[in-house]
Amino acid sequence: WRGFGQARLQRGIGAIWAAIVIGLLWSTWHLWPVAVPGGLSLFDWTDFPQTYLRLTSTAILYAWLFNSTRGSLLIVLVAHGAFNLDNSIVQSPASGVHTIPIIVAVLHAVVALAVVLATNPRTLTWRTAGPR
Repeated sequence: WRGFGQARLQRGIGAIWAAIVIGLLWSTWHLWPVAVPGGLSLFDWTDFPQTYLRLTSTAILYAWLFNSTRGSLLIVLVAHGAFNLDNSIVQSPASGVHTIPIIVAVLHAVVALAVVLATNPRTLTWRTAGPR
């Protein structure tokens, strides 16, 4: 997603929009179980919006990491692994099985928004003050 799609898309539409497109595609990719017989019964209605919010926000964070490291896929791989590891270590309590992912998705969105506001909107890299 990052090494091919992000790099090419952002040349034309900028890093933020490229990350959003990648995030929407990536979210849809992660909802593949819906396409198999009986798969829809495995999902709660909240799974769809939280998946799109969380993964689109994460795509913005990965684009920021990718662009801030001059295209390093290694740092994005490490970040992706950390996100996956976190999900396997920190399990949702049974009572909050649908609440916790929504909270996590909102937190991802808040961090992504902070990155967008703190960086150059075209490149998602740190703004520089320029020569003084």
